[in-house]
Amino acid sequence: MIRTQETKDYFTKGGVVMSNQKETTTLNLAAIFGLALMGMCITVVTPAMGTFIAQWPEHGPAGDGMYAYISTLPTLMTLICSPIFGALAGKKMKFKTLSILGTGLVVVGGLLPAIIGGSFYFVLFTRILLGMGVGIISPLGNALIIGCYKGQKQATYLGWATLFMNGGGIVFQLLGGFLAEAGGWQMTFWGHGFALVSFLLAFFIPEPEGVEQPVQTAEGPVKKEKMHWMVWFVGF
Repeated sequence: MIRTQETKDYFTKGGVVMSNQKETTTLNLAAIFGLALMGMCITVVTPAMGTFIAQWPEHGPAGDGMYAYISTLPTLMTLICSPIFGALAGKKMKFKTLSILGTGLVVVGGLLPAIIGGSFYFVLFTRILLGMGVGIISPLGNALIIGCYKGQKQATYLGWATLFMNGGGIVFQLLGGFLAEAGGWQMTFWGHGFALVSFLLAFFIPEPEGVEQPVQTAEGPVKKEKMHWMVWFVGF
């Protein structure tokens, strides 16, 4: 296994001394990219909406229109969970723990409809689980790259992570359309099978040992400035 080692350095950023562990393996990097790949897995069902309408016409456009929740509920849960678990990562919970939890929820929420089918409302429940899983892992990939790599490697790997996420979205939609055409609505959910690989790789997620130490001055430690609440509001 290839192992890379960069020099541990200390630098000042925003009045805070930062230090990071710079030792990773190719398996660690693959695990990080596995998280990025799952960022757009909720789009598997997008080309298969017609099959859901055919299966549950009472929830289709001519009915109560709830079929759209199959697509929108995961997005809503992602928006709710991402800022919460992004704030916990590396502070209250380990990156590896969150990665295993998030990819595990993606596996369960993504594959249960494929395995056992179920009612319309059961499918909605599994979509909530899927959205929670994606929301947990979404902020982790870039944070891990920033915490584990420096300089040109950091910039390169951030670009690759974006490629994996956006490319994954295209692949998932193509795969979802193919599966829906081949086997109907239930077969579509097998497109989430890639999550099994990401789940196994999550056990190799590196844990950055970055620490923040307030800079000491004659007047005492320099305090970090807090972000104004309006910035969080606009970002959300």
